[in-house]
Amino acid sequence: MNRAWRILVGYGLYILFGTVVFMLPFSQVSGEGLSFVDALFVAVSGISTTGLAPLTIDKFTFIGQFVLMTLVFFGGIGYMTFSAFISISLRGSMSTSQDNILRRTFALPKEMNLRQFIFNIGVYALIVQALGAVVLYFVFQDDPRVHPVWSAIFHSVSTFGTAGFSLYPNSFENYVGDIGLNVSINIIALLGALGFIVATDVVSFLRGQKKTLTFTTKIILALMSVFIIGSTIIVFLSDAFVQGNGWFEDILIITFQNINAITTAGYNTVPLADVSAGFAFIMILLMIIGGAPSGTAGGLKLTTVSATYAAIRAFIIGDNQVRLFRRSIPLVKAKVALATTFVYMSFLFIGFTILLFAEPDIGFKELLFEATSGLGTVGLTMGITGELGTIGNLFNVCWACWGFDCYYNDGCAFKTP
Repeated sequence: MNRAWRILVGYGLYILFGTVVFMLPFSQVSGEGLSFVDALFVAVSGISTTGLAPLTIDKFTFIGQFVLMTLVFFGGIGYMTFSAFISISLRGSMSTSQDNILRRTFALPKEMNLRQFIFNIGVYALIVQALGAVVLYFVFQDDPRVHPVWSAIFHSVSTFGTAGFSLYPNSFENYVGDIGLNVSINIIALLGALGFIVATDVVSFLRGQKKTLTFTTKIILALMSVFIIGSTIIVFLSDAFVQGNGWFEDILIITFQNINAITTAGYNTVPLADVSAGFAFIMILLMIIGGAPSGTAGGLKLTTVSATYAAIRAFIIGDNQVRLFRRSIPLVKAKVALATTFVYMSFLFIGFTILLFAEPDIGFKELLFEATSGLGTVGLTMGITGELGTIGNLFNVCWACWGFDCYYNDGCAFKTP
């Protein structure tokens, strides 16, 4: 069994556990367990950190919410990564199979100390989520809907894992103008989506252990900044939906939604069913782009987008070398980027087409938004997830599985070992 199948089987066991729990009466406030399809949907959405669900999370009991948060936690950093972190913490080493699987998963060079890298990931993830929970406690302390301690912990884990599950039925719409909530969620989501390799590189640079950031880190940070700032300016200057709240709150709303789209964190502070087609299209583009590799975000990934752009540019100008900011990109990486982009967009087209025929009573814009969100494991919705029928829900289950597992492993589950 190759590494991808081992990972898929492992996630399958987590999905089975979550599905069984969500079907049991004690997981729901109503005292009635979910149907098999709905329970499977929520379990897959949790472990894949998609964040879509056929019902709001406030309908779950504490046990149901805790199980869902656990699935998000393991899905966000990877259960293999966390198990290796525990092994290193307790025994000072990891198994050979863990070493082989994780080294190939993160595409690390042989000379890099995998043990130290995994340990750093574990420490980084736990510290960010712990600090995030502390900050969010002060944001939620006056909200009577959910105990502030539990709300802070749950939303910190869900945000870092870029899952987008919320204990509040309207996400963060009650906090539309709250600076503390907006800034906290954005920072936690970015720290998860930018990736562990970027975080390690930045920390090493700040400590003076290296003189400059790697080329990949520079590309990721530059593109993330350009996409967020550029999309915010475009929507702020042209979109009537958010205008009229005052320029500061307008920028707060737009920035929050754009960051939650590109990081695939999946929260909203305004009803997305009411946004204009232009704003929705910008978010769709950002959801397709996604975050950085080795992070918690979904989507195509910033590195893939940049390599695809460089390859297309080289073809148009007739350059035999694929270059990005005067740096040559290996031809094999350019080909992989082009192939990945083609496959990703093809699956998006096929999935969107299936939804169009399966849900004829739902609008074109809403279905395209839903398909993009599901494939990118984003969790944003224009309010139609609960309206989907059995086919639509099963589609979302398959979408999340492919978007998180098969795509994450570059389709290698279908390769021979």
